Amino acid sequence: VIGMIDADDIVQPNFLRETVPYFSDPGLGFVQTFEGNRDYEGSAYYQACVDSYQGFYLGVMSSRNERDSVPFVGTMGLFRRSALVDMGGWNEWCISEDTEASLRVLKGGWSGLYIPRCFGRGIVPPTFAGLNTQRHRWCFGAMQILRLHWRSLMPWDRSPDNHLTGSQRRDYLMASLGWTRDLMMFAFALLLLVISGLRLAGSHFALMPLAGDKSLL
Repeated sequence: VIGMIDADDIVQPNFLRETVPYFSDPGLGFVQTFEGNRDYEGSAYYQACVDSYQGFYLGVMSSRNERDSVPFVGTMGLFRRSALVDMGGWNEWCISEDTEASLRVLKGGWSGLYIPRCFGRGIVPPTFAGLNTQRHRWCFGAMQILRLHWRSLMPWDRSPDNHLTGSQRRDYLMASLGWTRDLMMFAFALLLLVISGLRLAGSHFALMPLAGDKSLL
């Protein structure tokens, strides 16, 4: 079993004792735990960062754990070495090699487990520029994963080496596509501005309320 932690994480001494026994399940490929934060009290910026991280761990990770589609996030987690080796090890070309590896492990028929307990606490990016760099890395990595694995995430892929369930495919696909939501919202905002400008200029065209089934658009 290989344990991975970030260099800034302060880890509780019972981390391995509490998590390694889960690997008595021979089908378990990796374990991911809740990564907490430290040294953020008294700063509104740090608190906002921590809230976003905790929202991910408390909401998204707990939900995905119910469908065995947990991603590995690269810290405060454990990998079964044989599962990692069987899947070809780390893809070093991928900037989010941790999540990409967990997808390949699940595709190979292993399972993942999320434990909603905090065994280690790290620091948040100290500056807004650092936060942007972090988010850029996550977004870039998600696009790399989508580019390589999109065929495996499609519901019609029935390759014998693809053991992903429908829920796993959907969760990993939406996790990558979710990074485009800001771009779509920006385009929608521009559309609203154009429509408002045309209305103010006296242009005559019909506006249809997006109610009921039309709201799906």
